[in-house]
Amino acid sequence: MEAKPSRRPLVALDSNVILDLADEIEDVTDALLLIRGRLARAQFVMPPTVGHELAADARQVENPDDQQRALTAFRLARQWDVRPTDLLAVSHGIAERIGRRLREIGLLPEEEVNDGLIVAETALLSATLLLTSDE
Repeated sequence: MEAKPSRRPLVALDSNVILDLADEIEDVTDALLLIRGRLARAQFVMPPTVGHELAADARQVENPDDQQRALTAFRLARQWDVRPTDLLAVSHGIAERIGRRLREIGLLPEEEVNDGLIVAETALLSATLLLTSDE
């Protein structure tokens, strides 16, 4: 019996990573190249909350710099073949519960609602890795 080829490993990218691409942060570019080189057939993905965060920034007409940065981030995400993802409707509720629990037990600060969602969405997508960048 022939072995089935395994699916491509998914590597989820946090909003800050994609925004750092727009800011030309060399460490982020190096990290993505390293992952591409080491994880055969890796597929970069954008969890749903990441897409929502970037879209909100892209609509910031009051702040043209943030708007341009987000638009550049979307363009670079396409160039890097970062695929936007979505979850089944029921999974969004599950992600919210997981994110809330991560904050309740102190693994994330209370104000980091979206970070909790991104961690949960990454798990629900069965991603191999979540790449994040934070100050």
